[in-house]
Amino acid sequence: MNGCNGGSILGSLFYAKENPIPQDSDYGYTGNEDAGCHDVESSNYAQSNTIHIVNPKALYVKYTLCNTGPITAVINVPEALFGYSGGVLNRADCPPEPPTETLHGVVLIGWSTINGVDAVIMRNSWGTGWGNDGYAYMELTDLLIDEETETYDDGVCGMYREMTYATVL
Repeated sequence: MNGCNGGSILGSLFYAKENPIPQDSDYGYTGNEDAGCHDVESSNYAQSNTIHIVNPKALYVKYTLCNTGPITAVINVPEALFGYSGGVLNRADCPPEPPTETLHGVVLIGWSTINGVDAVIMRNSWGTGWGNDGYAYMELTDLLIDEETETYDDGVCGMYREMTYATVL
């Protein structure tokens, strides 16, 4: 498995369950594409114990963030996301359906209520020049169900499509 050219968050968690990985302090993210992928010598390894799928309801997302910690999520990348500079992203800004095949892994680190709207705090990997110092707020709502078509809504930017976290040994 090569993690230097993208991949799957869930696949990475399963890999970490079977293979010890270096701590971030030994192999930190640099945000530099030219840095290259490399092996690291370390005696400070972590290994995932259990992988959890987060229930896609606002209450469970809040509970998990408060009691367990960060959640990984796979989101859509519509054009509006590139120009985000503040406020709370909603379904109009970032629809649940992927506009393209482009999906992106992010980390949900907490939640807040902003002007009466519950929102998750999303940490992106695009650097501090994007969004609000590298972070964004996405509206946190329950799934919408269309009774006529029996279709489900994956939430703002499709964040409910794949939300996971792992416990570490």
